[in-house]
Amino acid sequence: MSSEEGWIAPFEEELAASHPSSTLQRGGFDPQAGIYHSLHKLKGTNQKIPIRPNLDTAAFVLSQFPPAGQAEKLVALIDSATNQRVTYAQLKLSIYKLATGLYHGLGVKKGDVIFVLSPNSLLYPTICLAVLSIGAVLTTANPLNTASEIAKQVRDSGTNLAISTPEEADKLLPTGVPTLLTSRSKDARPALSDTAVILYSSGTTGASKGVEITHSNLMYIVILLRWSAEVSSSLDDVFLCFLPMFHVYGLAFFALGLLAFPPVILALVVDVETGVALPPFRKGELWFKSPAVMKGYLGNQEATAATINADGWLQTGDLGYFDEDGCLYIVDRVKELIKHNGYQVAPAELEATLLSHTDILDAAVVPLDDEEAGQIPIAYVVKAANSELTEDQVIQFVASQVAPYKKVRKVSFIDAIPKSAAGKILRKDLVSQGKQKFVSRL
Repeated sequence: MSSEEGWIAPFEEELAASHPSSTLQRGGFDPQAGIYHSLHKLKGTNQKIPIRPNLDTAAFVLSQFPPAGQAEKLVALIDSATNQRVTYAQLKLSIYKLATGLYHGLGVKKGDVIFVLSPNSLLYPTICLAVLSIGAVLTTANPLNTASEIAKQVRDSGTNLAISTPEEADKLLPTGVPTLLTSRSKDARPALSDTAVILYSSGTTGASKGVEITHSNLMYIVILLRWSAEVSSSLDDVFLCFLPMFHVYGLAFFALGLLAFPPVILALVVDVETGVALPPFRKGELWFKSPAVMKGYLGNQEATAATINADGWLQTGDLGYFDEDGCLYIVDRVKELIKHNGYQVAPAELEATLLSHTDILDAAVVPLDDEEAGQIPIAYVVKAANSELTEDQVIQFVASQVAPYKKVRKVSFIDAIPKSAAGKILRKDLVSQGKQKFVSRL
């Protein structure tokens, strides 16, 4: 295949035709359409979006490897604990060997779901790319998960085969799924639109859901990462992988978003009450449209339709805004907004205010139902050792810095804020505690 065949950026070309640059403001906002455009472009760099329909993520990633002569010498992975190094040539060979074993030896075929349960290791990338190369679907889990959590994911994803370290294999025994321990025909080739990975949401705000990520999604994320490295002149840098690989695909994309609003992404800021697109400095729900948007939630059309609308916009549930320079600010989650007397109160803003107090080590703000106001903000506070901070002092401290409708109405001192393994506040647990504690006083 020639260097240009199957590799173009149609999304950008369509955007350029439908939204002339002359209509865009300095920060990328189009006042006529109400859409925010990235100020960065793939055009002019070496990164292009693949459109060849039978291209899979593994083939795409391998195509980015150095040529044979350099691949034998250049290091792809380093184990930080042992200093063991794997060259690009060795990595490629191990991928092909495992893919051959899975396909010919174990009969793994396109569409089969492979469950990977392992901490970070040099084998992890080999396993992922081998699975994707034969058209199978990858689903990963945190090795800290319990046996019951793992069993639920195995059932929900329809797992056909598991790959696990010996240390974690016992958790898979109750599922009965065949487990491989670590120590293709044309019709079987996956397509761009085929599911490549099923990643599971944390479940901190409800039941955990399987997120279907396509080969096209993954390739676009790789393109964005390479684009980021190219424009920042860091292609030859060595990157430390400290994030868990069981959710590194999703985090890689959002980590990139922290560096810059990346190319080939459209954004809307939508008023949560009226649905109207908002201009810079107006807070609303963030909607995105790009080749990185997930396929949907596994086996849950209702949740998919509630998240991705008919026009392909992903309704993130995040509350935020853009400034005049196109910089994006995330304020809170729409679902976590506290509805008080018709006003919307962002818990994150109140939490930041609380944490500015020298005697407060940690804090969380959640809603409590109220007959008159609808909801009121209540705060859970972890105070410093030997602190004599009182509930009234906390309430007055916040009241002195925010608008009257944002004031904290009740405070509960606790030893620790409940959080998930990923560090997210378990707000639903605090809401339940609030109903039991404060309502019982009435």
